[in-house]
Amino acid sequence: MDAAFSLLKDMWVLGFEPSSPTFVSILSGCSDSDSDSFSFLWQGMLIHCCLIKLGLVYSQVTLANALMGMYVHFSQMEEARKVFDLMDEKSKISWTTIMGGYVKVGHVAKAYNLFNQMQHQSTGIDFIVFLILISGCIQVGDLLLASFVQAFVLKCGCDKEESIENLLITMYAKCSDLASARRIFDLIIKKSIFSWTSMIAGYAHSDHPLEALHLFRRLVRTDFRPDGPTVATVISACADIGSISIAQEMEYYISLNGLEFDLQVQTSLIHLYSKCGSIKKVQEVFEKVADKDLTVWSSMINSYAIHGMGKEAIDLFRKMTTTEGIIPDAIVYTSVLLACSHAGLVEDGLKYFLSMQKDFGITPKIEHCTCLVDLLGRVGALDLALDTI
Repeated sequence: MDAAFSLLKDMWVLGFEPSSPTFVSILSGCSDSDSDSFSFLWQGMLIHCCLIKLGLVYSQVTLANALMGMYVHFSQMEEARKVFDLMDEKSKISWTTIMGGYVKVGHVAKAYNLFNQMQHQSTGIDFIVFLILISGCIQVGDLLLASFVQAFVLKCGCDKEESIENLLITMYAKCSDLASARRIFDLIIKKSIFSWTSMIAGYAHSDHPLEALHLFRRLVRTDFRPDGPTVATVISACADIGSISIAQEMEYYISLNGLEFDLQVQTSLIHLYSKCGSIKKVQEVFEKVADKDLTVWSSMINSYAIHGMGKEAIDLFRKMTTTEGIIPDAIVYTSVLLACSHAGLVEDGLKYFLSMQKDFGITPKIEHCTCLVDLLGRVGALDLALDTI
């Protein structure tokens, strides 16, 4: 991106005036960059200034869309909206870009207001618009809004799009309307693996583990072969059942289908056996993980913590940070503090509570403070516990 910007400056110095496609390429480069670096935003803003000076920015739809897309990429919605409002002509891409930006930053109501305006324009509405709107519904979990969106989807005939169907299942599950989610799932004639996964995940995340497991058992009798994410979702749901026989059934299926080295599956299996109270099996699964990431370490530490094995949890945490050099996050510190609380390790708990802030810049959240209060309360330090509250 820096090289492209440098070439643009050279081009200007040599007396060549850049054309609209040149600026579109540069702005697209800013938007497509993996980095959210301020320097890329600054370069995009400089291009904006050039466009204003040349009088190009609001008269050419493609150019204005690229500029707006750049601001959306950096979540600068005020600037993106200014560009949108000043455009002489708006295309379908213009509307979807600005609506997608609002959904991205969590301003779902503004996206829906724009959708209402869009309906009064001559611009056509396609399934991309509905993907954005449904994503917004998933964020807010508003059932009334979800019903309105589905009504528009049906009216425009986009309900048979596979991506739309899968998102509608997720949308209703997020709105705690599993009956509607299941109705959509059952109406899909040619179900894909994504359809099955969406419905299974809907049950799993809505605390209906038996339904998730039952649907998974139906899935394995089809021609589909569930992948790692699908199996991991089912395993997470099974953890709420806490049945060792179900855990063994899932482990047998994993081994039979060559998923025993899938990192996401292994992590879920650690959580499952932990909920079943089998710390020995948890250790076995953990030791089999070849390339352990932070999530795997965190799951194992948490397993020790909830089983009252404070010393083992702390020793493993030290090994993770010192020997393996893995940088801890807020989640693993919650497990460490929980371990200290269950084992009555007051000094260690206070040390780690301070260390997370001083050594790693992690601001304590309610979970960390709750663990600290619990730790102090268990050893009778009620005044300190009250001070923490």
